[in-house]
Amino acid sequence: MKLVPAGKFPLLRSIIVPRAVALASAAILLSSIVAAQVLPAAREAGTKSLECRWAPGVYHLGDPVQLEVKIPLRSEDFFLTGEPAAGDEWGPARVIRAERKIPEHFPGTLAMTYTLQVFDVGPVTLPPADVSVHFSKTAVPYEIKPPGLQIQPLLKGPAKAPPPPAAPLPFPAPSPWLLYFAAALLAVGAGASILIWARRKRKPLRALPQKPSLRQTDPDAWFQEELKRIFGMEAPADSRYAALSRVLREYLCIKTGLPFPDWTTHEASRALYRVQRLEGEAGHSLLRALSLCDTIKFARHQPTDLENSEARHDFETVARSLSAPPPEKESEAS
Repeated sequence: MKLVPAGKFPLLRSIIVPRAVALASAAILLSSIVAAQVLPAAREAGTKSLECRWAPGVYHLGDPVQLEVKIPLRSEDFFLTGEPAAGDEWGPARVIRAERKIPEHFPGTLAMTYTLQVFDVGPVTLPPADVSVHFSKTAVPYEIKPPGLQIQPLLKGPAKAPPPPAAPLPFPAPSPWLLYFAAALLAVGAGASILIWARRKRKPLRALPQKPSLRQTDPDAWFQEELKRIFGMEAPADSRYAALSRVLREYLCIKTGLPFPDWTTHEASRALYRVQRLEGEAGHSLLRALSLCDTIKFARHQPTDLENSEARHDFETVARSLSAPPPEKESEAS
């Protein structure tokens, strides 16, 4: 078959060329629509790593450290699932606080700040944490993968062995007359002791009656005075809260008859059901106060002014609850 040039047929060219251009435009538009619908769904299916870093500084065992995490947001209607919360264990660390700063404009970045206590020394790496950001019609999975952190020990350098003891100094041999004189002194002292003992035995001494202390007569007033004294003294935080823990446990033992001084905080929390006056707010205040005392004593936590004020409020809440007379059921149980 013989091909005919299109230039010789202008009518045919005017029909075919516009239709070809229209079909090519439709194909390009359709491919862009398919790409816009398919590619975001593919990105939603994968887990993305979030930008996170440690606050700069030199940290020792038990010091609070801060981890800053940035999460991208598409709209203001969202909520998070799976994020670490206060009190959670995160590998060799424990979360103390979780704070968030929401952006003013959307899309924006949610700034999360986690305050943790690390209970290990040397290079420390926390395990990754999976977090999901839920919007109105979709959920985006993310992964918090903190970088490595160096924790310094409390003691600087290795421990050194004590120096060897010095050689004993030569001591001259005692003369015989010194031995005789020492024996005479011992004999005189023994005789004097026997005489004094015999006289006291003939005349028995009467013990003077001791005045009962405020701790025995009015435990509630004694506890309030101890709180005022300890909170007002100038001393390191671990010393003050160790004294507060001891006084609180003695006060609980006096008021309930239970061995709170011998119990750990976990054992005390399991025995609260035996004291009806420590139900509800008073029980929560007691456990918060004991947990804060343990954190400050054993982890070298430095309490803020707000934590000191809340701790004093918890102590006074327990005192108000125990100052009331015990119910009949509680008296029979104790």
